[in-house]
Amino acid sequence: MSPLPARCKESALVRPALKWPNDILKDGRKLGGILVELVPGAPHAAVIGIGINLRLPAAMPEDVRAASAAICAAGGAVDENDLYAALLGELLTTLETFAAKGFAAIRPEWMARHALQDARVRLSSDFGPRAAKASAAASNVDGALLLEVDGRVERVLSGEVSLRPA
Repeated sequence: MSPLPARCKESALVRPALKWPNDILKDGRKLGGILVELVPGAPHAAVIGIGINLRLPAAMPEDVRAASAAICAAGGAVDENDLYAALLGELLTTLETFAAKGFAAIRPEWMARHALQDARVRLSSDFGPRAAKASAAASNVDGALLLEVDGRVERVLSGEVSLRPA
């Protein structure tokens, strides 16, 4: 049974896209995000935060609204407990697979949802903005972003990185 009532299904999260490193997109607009922080001194421990827009507030500025998405359209309702239970069930399954087999086991699904695959993007990092072509985000077993820049592949693991369509 779906955790979303019928009046939310048309605008519901059916097949989200992912934008490296942590954005969840719906129809090209930000639906939410995932942040993973490793616990210092604990090699196999992390804190995972997930934020999802259930609905957008009426008073939201128009420029922010244009870049945002929500599970339910205006006036819709969702049973948050059912939604979170479904989300946590999926997260548990994914984390168990990751623990047993590593990122390589979940990479095909990640790549199928990769929003900017082969798109021209602008990479903003600690080293300044530049145009690059995203050749295959998370294409290796450690989840690194691979960018094709001037005919060579650059590997991005961390830091302040922001990808925007160029």
